[in-house]
Amino acid sequence: MLIDSLDKLINILKLLVEPLLATGILTIIISKFFDRNIKRKKLFADAYKTVLSWQEMLYKIRRRNNSKEEESKLIREFHTLQKQMNFYKGMFSIESKSLGLSYQEFINKVKLKTSDLIFEAWSKKGKNPSSIYHKKSKHPNISQESELFLTDIRNWLSWFLIPKFKVVWRNRIKPWKENRRLKRKNA
Repeated sequence: MLIDSLDKLINILKLLVEPLLATGILTIIISKFFDRNIKRKKLFADAYKTVLSWQEMLYKIRRRNNSKEEESKLIREFHTLQKQMNFYKGMFSIESKSLGLSYQEFINKVKLKTSDLIFEAWSKKGKNPSSIYHKKSKHPNISQESELFLTDIRNWLSWFLIPKFKVVWRNRIKPWKENRRLKRKNA
């Protein structure tokens, strides 16, 4: 009789503990997934910010005070940005070859749109930001390139496979060859 009571008690405990244990494990798995997703979003946002910082360098050069110290500082900043972009390119390529290609394409297109303007700005003396020189200056529009890259990121972060396949398809070999061509042109 005592053994039957213990068996019933054990069965009741199993019925209570098993769902709780399963729920706990499921909660841990889901929280790990969301934690990883938040870290990835932060990484992607930092990488995006780095490319936008490259574009911002044009305005820093235009506003420089023409001292050797500031020019050296700007050159160091270019080197730092390039190192960061290389780092993020590696991180994207670890995540996915397609994302690495997408990021490299974004970098190449931003550099292509800014390089002539940056060289032109270096050839002139820096000026006050409110001067007429800045109002008449050309400004690179990278909104289309930005949106294309951000669309790839949003698709990659999707829970569904079809958006991920869109990223893979868009960044297949043909754009890779174009990226190599742009890279050689910028070198």
